[in-house]
Amino acid sequence: MGRYAQAMKRGGHVGADAGLPAGPILEAFEIREDPPDVVVVWVEEEQYGFDFWRSRWRQPNFSLLWTLTSDPSEPTTTDAQQICPLLRREQEPYEAEIAFCDVAGNLLSQWSAYQTFMITH
Repeated sequence: MGRYAQAMKRGGHVGADAGLPAGPILEAFEIREDPPDVVVVWVEEEQYGFDFWRSRWRQPNFSLLWTLTSDPSEPTTTDAQQICPLLRREQEPYEAEIAFCDVAGNLLSQWSAYQTFMITH
């Protein structure tokens, strides 16, 4: 898909009429280590008009393809979390993004910007 087609699909420069609405802000979630897992946690208390979210992950040193979590969609409540579906690798970066969705996991927004996390021990 070319850049123009992506912009049309996601909204891009064409305004609010095309594509999905913007995804969650970076302050809405954070990545944490919860041994033996790496998790993304919803930390925002403010509601954005969406009731559920889901995450996708990648390890850029191994692949630039995103992998959806196998967890069901989570409510937009503080401390709701999803587990990283990728292999645990120390000293390697993990990247995660989240998007608003319905209870079945169907996207209702664009993906957020990604956050990076590295397991250090």
